[in-house]
Amino acid sequence: MTTTFVLVPGAGGDAWFWHRLVAELESRGHGAVPVELPSGDDSAGLDAYADTVVAAIGARSPVVLVAQSMGALTAPLVCARVPVDLLVLLNGMVPRPGETGGEWWTATGQDEAQAAHWKELGLPGEPDDDSTYFHDVPAGVVAEAKTQEFTQSGRPFEDPWPLERWPDVPTRVVAGRTG
Repeated sequence: MTTTFVLVPGAGGDAWFWHRLVAELESRGHGAVPVELPSGDDSAGLDAYADTVVAAIGARSPVVLVAQSMGALTAPLVCARVPVDLLVLLNGMVPRPGETGGEWWTATGQDEAQAAHWKELGLPGEPDDDSTYFHDVPAGVVAEAKTQEFTQSGRPFEDPWPLERWPDVPTRVVAGRTG
């Protein structure tokens, strides 16, 4: 039985984020469904994001749900609605019940931790997008990414995370690092 990997992008919501992983998974005999989120829609909150992922899953089974960064706000909501065998979070914004995505930054101390890390690496000033997001990405992929148009509405960052607890789904968290 082949596994279907449903791939939820972070902020920007673009299925393109996963294009290299899709090819790799399919070459290994798995199904891969990169999800295009309604990231440019100012009326779309977390429920709309979860609706989009649930629709992408459809009747597929078994499913491994993979969510990157902001996608971790949505993925557990999906797990509460449809059967998922495994949830994988990549540098996920793991919310607390009632916390908004906007509050997450302060609650986790992310800004301070990032500033301390950059100082430890001896990098001057504020990190730019290339240093933050593309530090270990092949130059060709970075060049291609810069030709894409990514939009992200602030709307889903306003919704309090609605679950009272994490869904009962095996979860793996993968956190990357720079340096």
